[in-house]
Amino acid sequence: LCLICLYSSQLYTLWVGEQFAHLSVIVWIAVLPVIFKMQASCIVPIYQAHLLIKVPMIVSIIVGILTIILTVILPGLFENGLIGVAIASSIAMLLYEGLFTPLYNAYVVKANLWTFIKPMSYGILGVVIILLIGIIVDTLLPVIKWGWVLNSIIISIVYLAVLLFILLNKNEKILLRSCLPQFVTKIIPSWIL
Repeated sequence: LCLICLYSSQLYTLWVGEQFAHLSVIVWIAVLPVIFKMQASCIVPIYQAHLLIKVPMIVSIIVGILTIILTVILPGLFENGLIGVAIASSIAMLLYEGLFTPLYNAYVVKANLWTFIKPMSYGILGVVIILLIGIIVDTLLPVIKWGWVLNSIIISIVYLAVLLFILLNKNEKILLRSCLPQFVTKIIPSWIL
């Protein structure tokens, strides 16, 4: 997701032409909140398994109505067109996936309300780290034509190193290694993962 945001103007240029590269800000606004949706998707089955779907359904309808209202108001109010639509969609996603879903799931399992919020903050930290690495790499190695592909590879390698050697603890590395196919674990040295 971060690489899509970092290189959205290059992707727009490649996909539909340079005249649309200025729309890259919309990608940032619309795509970054997807991190909340991805993380929330891991805990949605909790309330589904408890057959407590009435409240999420009602909240989903309310958030949908809010999205429609914001989609109508924001572009006209601030004269920001497509950006207003992206902001409206992002606000709705943040409210539902970033706030309601983790809080409601904690309520369902009778846990502290912040039980699922704290782990989600690690994903957000990962996004911030990747974006910072990306900005640093792009500053040191300016993007020229297809250079963004090389920069994406460098950013991915640096983030993978940060993840493996700083962020993940030993138990998490063992768990991650156990999920990999055996032929892959034979290739990766144990000191890395």
